[in-house]
Amino acid sequence: MTAPKFSACVIVRNEETRLPRLLDSLENFRDRGGEVIIVDTGSNDKTIRVARSFQCKVFETGKKFYYKVSVPEAKAINHTLVIPGDLPIIKPGQLLFQEGVARNFAATQAANDFITCVDADEAFTSLDIDTINGAIEAGCRRLEVDFIDQHDVHGNPTNRFWSSWRWYDRRFYHWAGTMHPKLTADNGDDIVRLDPSTCLIEHWQGPSINRSQYLVKLAYSVWAEPEDERQLHAFGRELMVNQRYRSAIRIFARHVLMGRHSCER
Repeated sequence: MTAPKFSACVIVRNEETRLPRLLDSLENFRDRGGEVIIVDTGSNDKTIRVARSFQCKVFETGKKFYYKVSVPEAKAINHTLVIPGDLPIIKPGQLLFQEGVARNFAATQAANDFITCVDADEAFTSLDIDTINGAIEAGCRRLEVDFIDQHDVHGNPTNRFWSSWRWYDRRFYHWAGTMHPKLTADNGDDIVRLDPSTCLIEHWQGPSINRSQYLVKLAYSVWAEPEDERQLHAFGRELMVNQRYRSAIRIFARHVLMGRHSCER
């Protein structure tokens, strides 16, 4: 059997309970010589031990990819994005994880140019290595795959869509932005859609996940990149989740006035 022509890259921190599901779903990939890159960003549980037990290539980076918010930055962000009377979103000295920088670092450590970039709370329901190898050999630069984001209490899918950022050739794409990054083409976009029988990824996030850091990361991203409509819309949604309705309405209105992405408007 031909070895996989792609590497799997995973950014982790304290994922000892979720990581085994992902790595188990990659059993055939690993048996065929597939490479799993694990970038650990400061775990204090057994994540690293779990990763090494699955023969992953582990990089311990500690706080390397964290950024400390300065006093002027926190003041400017809260002044710009928070409705008067609401609580501040961001605090001086708060540490924010630079996800884009970490993802680019992980990709550089891979032996293959083609990367599948997945999270520890996800798993492959289907993964046809030979078909994907064929697409890579044919010169494909980026793959779009079926993705299940949410499940009900019985495990049935409730939110399903096509995702085009989890598979890419690092020679033609990189992660732009730091806190809430997006995959960016360096020389023209080229996306090939895969059938769900070839690749299907499911997200199994637990109910106890704390989303407060996500709101803070989005606030910083919107402040640093005010013309990025994707960041703005995601920030508005997260404000709604956190019941900051007045601030959310103002952000959504700003997004609508940008005149882009009609489906989101």
